[in-house]
Amino acid sequence: MNDLLAVQNQTKKYSEAYFVLSDTITAMERDIDAIKKEYMPAIKSGVTKLRSAGDNLYNTIDQNQVAFDKPKTQTFYNIRVGLMKGKGKKEFDNDVTVKLIKKHLTDQIDSLIKVEEKVIAKALEQLPASDLKKIAVEIVDSQDEIIMKPVDSEIQKIISKILSEINSKETEPVIVLGGK
Repeated sequence: MNDLLAVQNQTKKYSEAYFVLSDTITAMERDIDAIKKEYMPAIKSGVTKLRSAGDNLYNTIDQNQVAFDKPKTQTFYNIRVGLMKGKGKKEFDNDVTVKLIKKHLTDQIDSLIKVEEKVIAKALEQLPASDLKKIAVEIVDSQDEIIMKPVDSEIQKIISKILSEINSKETEPVIVLGGK
């Protein structure tokens, strides 16, 4: 049974390495939680100020929509503001639109028409206005919508992640004090 003893010895070394790594990861997570806890008051305060400034900016844009006739958007301080076309509501006569899709968009029939030959309204959202016009789809109730969007989307992703963490936790994280 010398082979089993060799396995046991190697398992012990593996186990020791595993627990050293596990302790290191646990310590790192504890430090990350402590850092999050340290910065959370400033982040929450920043979120409150951002919401207030956002409400004020939204209202200012809303009250000055005429300033965005042409161009529809402007970029100030790395924030794009203005108006953009809303999705609106698509109206069409199903039978007419099916026939026109078969005539004008033969390469997209499978994605635009169900087997029962009804137009897939969701798929129409992907078509440009010129194709919609060809197949007798009208866009109605489309109004300009206010946008306030940072140009740098990477920062926005980080902010969104932090906000979702804040919103998903009802209590503050428990920080375990002690050595690493």
